[in-house]
Amino acid sequence: MPPEFALTFSALRADGGYRLYRYYVAKCSGYKITHSTRGENNEAQTYELTFKRSPRACDGKIRGTKDVDKGTALTWLDTIPAFPEVGD
Repeated sequence: MPPEFALTFSALRADGGYRLYRYYVAKCSGYKITHSTRGENNEAQTYELTFKRSPRACDGKIRGTKDVDKGTALTWLDTIPAFPEVGD
């Protein structure tokens, strides 16, 4: 079974700002590699990864989003909020 991890990324908006995404629980469920067989070729290979996202067990959240203006640092992507404490 593949490990679970958090996945963050940004998407450029038409106004030059970014929409930021946090997926709290993700698993890589597949991949595809486009190989080039031209002997001495130095071109990069294309890798396509497929992810399955699931709700967090503690609160059911799947993702978080945030819009930031052009020029704003994307530091929101650097952290994932800690899970709430679960009682016995």
